[in-house]
Amino acid sequence: MHLYSIGVMIDPLEREFGWSRAQVSSGLSVVAVVAVLLSPLIGMVIDRIGARRVGLLGICLFCFFLALLSQATDSIALWWAMWLGIALAAACIAPTVWAAGVTSLFSASRGMALAVTLCGTSIGALIVPLVTHLLVDSLGWRGAYLGLAGIWGLVVLPLVWFGFSSSIDRSRKQQGQGKAAAPPLKDGPPALRSILSWRFIRLTLGAITIVTVASSLIANFVPILVAEGHTAGRAAAMAGLVGAGSMIGRLIGGYLLDRIDGRLVCGISVLTPVGTCLALLFMPGSVVLVSAGIFVLGLAVGVEWDGVAYLASRHFGVASFGTIFGTIGGMSLLLNGMGPVITNYSFDVTGTYVAALWAFIPLCLVSSAMFFLLGPIAPESRGS
Repeated sequence: MHLYSIGVMIDPLEREFGWSRAQVSSGLSVVAVVAVLLSPLIGMVIDRIGARRVGLLGICLFCFFLALLSQATDSIALWWAMWLGIALAAACIAPTVWAAGVTSLFSASRGMALAVTLCGTSIGALIVPLVTHLLVDSLGWRGAYLGLAGIWGLVVLPLVWFGFSSSIDRSRKQQGQGKAAAPPLKDGPPALRSILSWRFIRLTLGAITIVTVASSLIANFVPILVAEGHTAGRAAAMAGLVGAGSMIGRLIGGYLLDRIDGRLVCGISVLTPVGTCLALLFMPGSVVLVSAGIFVLGLAVGVEWDGVAYLASRHFGVASFGTIFGTIGGMSLLLNGMGPVITNYSFDVTGTYVAALWAFIPLCLVSSAMFFLLGPIAPESRGS
């Protein structure tokens, strides 16, 4: 919600407070730094108490702090302090939470289960830019932040309260009802040994490089397109195509992950943003080509987190999945927050996004290479 809405918020905040684009999006950097510190710890908590309690706490905190952004003033220090609250809440609703619940309950169809679950972010990418634009037009940016927090809380809180669980949560519930609980999961190598392995380093590098590209583009699609002459409304609608693409990409990717080598699925999919960058570089005024490029980026985003979560669970098991994927998620969220800020700083210095778009292409190549070099599933984790 905070990432997909920031592109629409840049212009009104820039006009009201006189901030640069890098300053407006600097709140994402706060989220990124906190994520690096908290994500592994949140993962350890998930491994001990289950994902449901962490997710419920995170939802309540996130709604509160997202609404609090409506009270921002021209003090950049206050803006950063408000985003610190967003960061603390976001660590409790990161993909690690939802992926940990799913991987603990699904095995044979784990790829598709992850794909369906994480389609929630695809829906967000599809509708949040447009909804934010409509709210800003009708209520102003302050009312828009209040509206986003209220809508998100009303939709998500009941769904998680009544429909989300994990193997630990179910075991605790069965014990409370006097029933025999399922034995705890013991598959996979110890978490510390996994994190120190070259396999883990390659998987993390593959994840953080594509996250840098995807988050930088997603957060800045609206200002990039507006700078090329598109209206704000059209730009928001076009930016929403990344959500449609990611939803389709997730479902196709989930189907493929359950059937062929996950390295191939991820390694090929992360190359598709190269086409997005080329469309924005050479034909930025073409609605058809740029829309196609945004949709193609969505396909890569759709496979991105699902594939990383799937590969992490297969290579390192699920007993320590929260800790392992939380560590990868922390590093990825660091780049998720830093990427848009660096991209906007590049714009502030050069007056154009061209340099950033060219830089994204080799990052896609590096990400693809890391996935292809990951190696086969470790024998000790094949049963997971």
